[in-house]
Amino acid sequence: MLKKPVKLLVGAVSVTILLSGASPYYTQAEPIAVQESEDLSEIVKKALEYVKMPMYVKANPNETFMTNTEFVQTVMKESVNVYLPATISSQWQQGQSVPKASLQPGDLVFFQNSEGAVNHVGIYIGNDKMVSSRPSTGATISPLSEEAHFKGGKRVTGFTHMEIGNDIATQALALLNAPYKEGGQSEEEGFNSSGFVKYVFAQSLNLPMPRLLSEQISVGDDVARHALQPGDVIFFSSAANGSPTSAGIYIGDDKMVYPSPSAGKVVTTNVEGSTFWSTRYLKAKRITKSTPIDTNNPIINEAMNYLGIPYVFGSEDPTIGLDCSSFVQLVFEKSMNIHLPRSTDQQWQVGESVEREDLQVGDLLFFSDTYRAGISHVGIYMGHNQFIHANRSYDVSTTYLSNSYWSEKYTGARRVNNLRLPKENPIVSEATKFIGEAPYASEGTTPEGFDTAGFTQYVFKQSMNIELPRYANDQWKKGEFVEEQDLQPGDLVFFQATYLNPAIYVGNGNVVHVSPSKGVQITHYPTSSYWKTKYVGAKRIK
Repeated sequence: MLKKPVKLLVGAVSVTILLSGASPYYTQAEPIAVQESEDLSEIVKKALEYVKMPMYVKANPNETFMTNTEFVQTVMKESVNVYLPATISSQWQQGQSVPKASLQPGDLVFFQNSEGAVNHVGIYIGNDKMVSSRPSTGATISPLSEEAHFKGGKRVTGFTHMEIGNDIATQALALLNAPYKEGGQSEEEGFNSSGFVKYVFAQSLNLPMPRLLSEQISVGDDVARHALQPGDVIFFSSAANGSPTSAGIYIGDDKMVYPSPSAGKVVTTNVEGSTFWSTRYLKAKRITKSTPIDTNNPIINEAMNYLGIPYVFGSEDPTIGLDCSSFVQLVFEKSMNIHLPRSTDQQWQVGESVEREDLQVGDLLFFSDTYRAGISHVGIYMGHNQFIHANRSYDVSTTYLSNSYWSEKYTGARRVNNLRLPKENPIVSEATKFIGEAPYASEGTTPEGFDTAGFTQYVFKQSMNIELPRYANDQWKKGEFVEEQDLQPGDLVFFQATYLNPAIYVGNGNVVHVSPSKGVQITHYPTSSYWKTKYVGAKRIK
């Protein structure tokens, strides 16, 4: 093939390169001179390095130069650490489409044959010029093809997932022969499809995948059936409504890894080569990052610490397990110093109502008619259509609000971020020190143990140097009477149970008081079926 000498100027050095003649992909005009500068992208610089290489450096006499796809793959990996697939059809699937008029240096340019199939790729270097390689010539600079042959441009930024995909595939293969178990999600107990996918992505990429197939299929980017790469997740359906019923992880060569109910373990199988799987093929997804979650938000950051904690109905101890409302209560107390009521129906009554289209990170989401009628479940909105909750079926986990079950049960949302305790108030600050710390003690007046009036007496003495009488009936005689709607943090609130019970109002309907069973505790009395009916009045002590 005819070759023409071309000067490539590199700084003050002039380098002669060989320019190939006409080809079926583009036409050759006059010799091309390229002026290198510091402004050139790393991709272009690396491509031009291959152009400058003399023939004997690039290949032995018995070898051929890189193909166009190998050249592009090598340049992208060496220049910007982007891993492209090996085939031209798969490379064509990468990145964002770029019109010819908008091409920038470093973009990939693709060409087609008379049937419209992609058959050549190069790297655009600006000024209507490109670098590409063929086995007989190596890397050369040429003008772009005639319009009839140009198929399109692609801009590829960041990882294109070949390396990531191999990590996913490797992890999947490491689980071969692990047992199958319906609902399983660990190597020890075994896996079902969704548990397998969730586990593999947690181990390989540290991605917190959703638990259900119906949610997993909404994560990541869609992948054409012919463009599968190692690490892609393939979903299959045998359901009449087309919902996903099983999934596997593609490992290349038309094979995937999946937990097989019939084999009772994790196995490999063909995809297109299997009539069973090919006829049930639903969709493939490329997942290299989870849906972004605002972990800088203190509520979400705290909530993520409890992922995987078992669901235990009635428990408030994270070392044992949590239920949905105790999980929410604990997260808000730890992250925002917000003390929420204990039960879901009580939590539903606090804060401000929020429309679904106005949801913000940290809002509480409520659901009805799950295990019982009425408001029965609560979670924390994470943004991007996701929420985190203590789930009866899957422990503390993330879930998509668009999931058909939760979407149907969704009732509303509440914003409670403004319900912080006003600890700048010295009475509130002192009283809340002892929540969950000081026990009940009959006739107790110190942190070693309090009775109801002994607690209020101690708090007022330590915080304000105010001497209250020892017992509740006498405390009720002090101060100015305050209407319930005018309560302020630091007021004394009285309840009539078996005997008169004093408490300290700390704002937003919350009081700190002493009970024989829990010692010093905080209660949202307006939503408490027990305490709200026993309110008798309040006093402001000056």
